[in-house]
Amino acid sequence: MTWKAAVEEDAPLSERISTMTNQRRENKKTIAARLRKGRCAKRAFSRKQALTARASSLNTGKAAFLRIYKCPRCGWWHLTHKPDRRKTV
Repeated sequence: MTWKAAVEEDAPLSERISTMTNQRRENKKTIAARLRKGRCAKRAFSRKQALTARASSLNTGKAAFLRIYKCPRCGWWHLTHKPDRRKTV
């Protein structure tokens, strides 16, 4: 059964619920697979945690400059004192 068939009004409720549950399971599997990927040696943050840590460090005066970036290897967010190397146009 396709997603469109599950969402259609004439499909029985049990089929719609079943299909949506299966999709949620698939989404959980892809997220779990991403989390199982090898992590960097750096401390990993979620985006919200990275923003909070950055704000905390800047407000307390521990750092004059902090940048957050998403790691291409592990998919998590990291903090750095170095400016972005990519050229901004």
